[in-house]
Amino acid sequence: MASDLTTTIIIPCFNEAKRLAADELLAFVNQTTDISFLMVNDGSTDRTAALIHDLSRRRPDKISSLHLAANRGKGEAVRQGLLKALEAGSGAVGYWDADLSAPLVEILRLRDILIQHQTLDAVIGARVKLLGRRIERKLWRHYAGRIIGTLISMALYLPVYDTQCGAKIFRASPGLKNLLIEPFQTRWLFDVEIFARALMSFASHGNMSLTFYEEPLESWSHVGASKIGPGDFPVIIREFWRIWRAYSLQLSRKEKAAAAIMSVRKPPVGVRPPGERRY
Repeated sequence: MASDLTTTIIIPCFNEAKRLAADELLAFVNQTTDISFLMVNDGSTDRTAALIHDLSRRRPDKISSLHLAANRGKGEAVRQGLLKALEAGSGAVGYWDADLSAPLVEILRLRDILIQHQTLDAVIGARVKLLGRRIERKLWRHYAGRIIGTLISMALYLPVYDTQCGAKIFRASPGLKNLLIEPFQTRWLFDVEIFARALMSFASHGNMSLTFYEEPLESWSHVGASKIGPGDFPVIIREFWRIWRAYSLQLSRKEKAAAAIMSVRKPPVGVRPPGERRY
């Protein structure tokens, strides 16, 4: 179904030649009219660049590419892609994991929420196990995610459940662009930095740059070998500490509480309230 909100989805790719489902991506763009993809090659050393080139050759109207000369990390690949999409005039922008662990059809569902509720600036997916939904995650990743998610929620004073889900869509706005001007300080927790920067904007200007809404995904499944393993948990903790020092320590509890109220609007009718805890 077409809409008046043309959308560009960023797919960051680093050595994704074996995981990127090219046929699935092509099938999706052939069925939609107002959603395009920007594939960002983050200095890959395998056949990723060639695969992206072939995709953009087959559907140049719907699939474009951006090649970074060296590996800069997922956060920088996403940031560069979002800025390019905003400059091109997309009505909405977002990013999706290259392994398509969240089915592409979820893009339509998340974007529909953004279209139907003009007070929302961002709809972010959450991997929550609920009856009638298919969420398949490794047990250690689930509990590691809950630890990180709880720490982030406490640090930023936001009732967010799943900051690291790679399925997010934003309404294009000057506020979003302002949050992306400076490079992120972390490679993996850049999602959290977007929330943190929005909080900082509230403290500085008295208004929230983005109004977030968290929506449980209908389906998500682990695909192939993950880029993050149990051994990376200490690295993620260090990145969290870096965010704490750079953002959270600069905000008082009163400022965080006030910003949190502004960051999450009243839930759309018939949709679960954001931040509802599920374990």
